[in-house]
Amino acid sequence: MFIFLSILFGIIFYIVGAGATHGYAKHRWPSKETYYNRTDDSDRRLWATFLWVFYWIFVWPFTKVNEETFSAIEKQAALQVARNKTRVADLQATREQLAASNAELEQAEVELEKEIGKL
Repeated sequence: MFIFLSILFGIIFYIVGAGATHGYAKHRWPSKETYYNRTDDSDRRLWATFLWVFYWIFVWPFTKVNEETFSAIEKQAALQVARNKTRVADLQATREQLAASNAELEQAEVELEKEIGKL
């Protein structure tokens, strides 16, 4: 009886795992239809469904690591771009302030030369 129940629960567990894997595969590799062509990954989905144990052990961890790595790289790049934009804006404001300061300095030098010329 124990062997029969073990086999029965094993089959049920395999079917449930295959169904969950097939649903995830539909999310992971959706069919894309365009006017010119149709991308259908049904073969990939079926292989992942039938061999779901191997998919979750050998394939999914590596794809997940790649996704996380690239999303972290994209996030860091976006933060760096935002910091660079802020820095460029600060530098442009500093350049404008420097130009205004130089104009004031030149005006003061001209006024000083006029005052010295009067003496």
